[in-house]
Amino acid sequence: MNDLAVILGLSILSSLLPMLFFTLIVWWLDRYEREPFGWVVTMFLAGAVLIPVVVGLMHPQVMKLAVRIDPAAGRSLLSATLFAALIEEFAKSLPLFAFWRNANFDNGTDGIVYGATIGFGFGMTENILYFFATYLQNGPTAMVDSIVIRTLFTATLHALTTGMIGYFMGRIKFNRNHPLICLLAGFGLAIGLHLGWNIVFSYAEPSGQSHIFLILLGIFPILFFALLVLMQFSLREESQIIRRELTEEALYGNIPAGFLAILPYYLRRSARGWINEKIRKRYVELSTTLAFQKHRLRHFPRAEREALAKEIDHVRRKLRDL
Repeated sequence: MNDLAVILGLSILSSLLPMLFFTLIVWWLDRYEREPFGWVVTMFLAGAVLIPVVVGLMHPQVMKLAVRIDPAAGRSLLSATLFAALIEEFAKSLPLFAFWRNANFDNGTDGIVYGATIGFGFGMTENILYFFATYLQNGPTAMVDSIVIRTLFTATLHALTTGMIGYFMGRIKFNRNHPLICLLAGFGLAIGLHLGWNIVFSYAEPSGQSHIFLILLGIFPILFFALLVLMQFSLREESQIIRRELTEEALYGNIPAGFLAILPYYLRRSARGWINEKIRKRYVELSTTLAFQKHRLRHFPRAEREALAKEIDHVRRKLRDL
């Protein structure tokens, strides 16, 4: 009994610590308007606690319905992996939909951060169960193999796919052009990647085809790197928005014109010497908020513009006071 408690504790630590570390990296990469850490923690817990329950409730019901429609669905590997991908991606997107109207979720970068965080939380819980079950069935050596494979690749798959959905949902809020196409693109890419991973993993694991694993382990880091590239693309868009919106503020004398070569660029604005160090952090925060709020104003429904315009004037006054 004590041995099982130790193994369970090891399973929890082996899953929790890497997922927290990966989550912090993704959160840190959001360099222009970093998300409130409390909301990041909330999304992680939603992925770790809520989503496994939803998946556990949905999966048997969906499979029963599928078997009623097509009895062969219960015996088909493709059906099993497809339904698993569909159910998990739908369930993991629920916190994003629930968070949809929150002012802190307003662009593609935010969507990547919140989506990836949900995925890491879900991957943590899934890994704990897999690590413990692997030890019981196949012993400590197999458990170590499972920790390496699932920590580096399988768990990050959930972050990749949910981050992809979050990115496209964030683009809808930031731009509001072609919302249905964006939503379908996000879910389509996420489900496609998830399905492909499930199929290869299902065929390779029981058959011991190590070369398939080698190919898979070579490809998957590239796919996850693609998510980071997507995040950099989104951050570049944010940099351009900051420069465009603050150019107008400089024309009206609300910020010094020389700051236009500094504020849209992370490394330059983080450097010392261009402004009083006591107010640098606050000045950067207010100027970034002003730029993004002005951009949002262009895409907001008319009914919501008056309130946002008042917020913009309030931020502008604070910036001038500094």
